[in-house]
Amino acid sequence: MEYRGHFKEVAFFCTQYGQENVAIEEMENLCGKKPVASLELRKSAAE
Repeated sequence: MEYRGHFKEVAFFCTQYGQENVAIEEMENLCGKKPVASLELRKSAAE
């Protein structure tokens, strides 16, 4: 949280095994910004 106010724009990515993913939402809450882009890869897409 030290650098929370220093980001002009953010983009996120995560990998997941389950159907429900809240990682992107949690990252938005942590940095206080909506991402300009995001990528969520499910296990089947990453194999």
